[in-house]
Parts: sequence; C-alpha cells; structure tokens
Amino acid sequence: RCVAAAGEAAANVLFFGCRYSSRDFLYGDELKALEGQGRLQLHTAFSRETSQKVYVQHRVRENGPALWALLKNGAHLYVCGDAKQMASDVHAALQEVVAAEGNLASLAEADAMLQKMMAEKRYQRDVWA
Repeated sequence: RCVAAAGEAAANVLFFGCRYSSRDFLYGDELKALEGQGRLQLHTAFSRETSQKVYVQHRVRENGPALWALLKNGAHLYVCGDAKQMASDVHAALQEVVAAEGNLASLAEADAMLQKMMAEKRYQRDVWA
C-alpha cells in the first residue's frame, strides 16, 4: 500500500489486460501475492481465454462506482499499452464511468474532467503504436 498524506494507507488498484494469462501475465505471481496480502486490488482481462473477448475497458466499466470513488478522492490514474486501440477504448470507458457516476450531463463534461486530471498529472498515459 502507498501512504496517503494523512498517513493512511492509499488504495492500489490495477486493471491488467493481455491475451493469455499463461503467456502474457507479466509479474502475475507477484501481483497475486500483493493481492493476497491486501496490498493490491487486481482486476484482470485475458482477451483470448474465453469465447467472448474481455478487455480492460470492460473491467473499468464493471468497476465504475469503485473507480469513481477513488477518482473523486484524488486518485492518480496511469494507462499503459497500445495507443492504436487500447488507450482510446480505455479512455472512452473512463469517460462513461465519470459521466455516469459523477452525474454529469455529457461525455464532453466527463472528458473535460479527465483533461483536467491530465493537466494536474493525475491521469497519465504511457502508450505506444
């Protein structure tokens, strides 16, 4: 766990996606150990292991209320991976979560909040083509 400014433990939440858990789940054992110790909340999306593909953006939507609670309380968000498809799909899911959970009138308002988070360095992306 990270230590928040007031000395309280801050939540660590990871949405991890890849094609196959057996081949692509980097640091899987370590991440599961951290989850088992209560130091990490882990949400996985293995897109080629079920008949219906599941991606990180699906897990983001499924966990919208909890994610919103973190974001409205100052959480930092990092998106890493493919810029071509994944980053834009995750961003769209974030817009939907922020709009719905934040009771905003539009996706444009949600995007403005995400852009503000980017300006504050609370939402950062390390993506590549």
